[in-house]
Amino acid sequence: RLVTWTYLNFSLHVPLSTKVIEIRDRIVDRHGGSVSPDDVRIYRKNVTARNQVMNQLVTLEELDLDMEEADSKDGAECVIFYDYTPMADCPLLLAEPSTLRYDLQTKLERKEAEEKRLVEEKRQTRRLHDSQRRASAGAGAAAAHTASQDLQ
Repeated sequence: RLVTWTYLNFSLHVPLSTKVIEIRDRIVDRHGGSVSPDDVRIYRKNVTARNQVMNQLVTLEELDLDMEEADSKDGAECVIFYDYTPMADCPLLLAEPSTLRYDLQTKLERKEAEEKRLVEEKRQTRRLHDSQRRASAGAGAAAAHTASQDLQ
């Protein structure tokens, strides 16, 4: 399982005699060359510095993994976590996924709030102009009425 991007998780069926370096090479292949083998970090059981597999020449059997019996004749299953640093300088690849979602959501919310503010501002300006027109039309009519009374 990939630590940050869960949609990139995948399964491998390998014997317990498989070396960790072979698993690492399969991970690199899976990412299509965007990952350097030296930048792949593999963890057993959970993702902590203590559980990082430093010697990649050991076999899966030697890792003391938490094995779960599989329902099929394939044997046992275990979960190995991995993480990597992408070789590209792309900010999208280097950013944390949750940060990107939060930043995008925040940006959208700000944009919507600004649009609502502008609409409300236009509405208030229109109301103010309408009331000023009515007041000046009313004042003009009143002045005309007063002037016509003065002439009589």
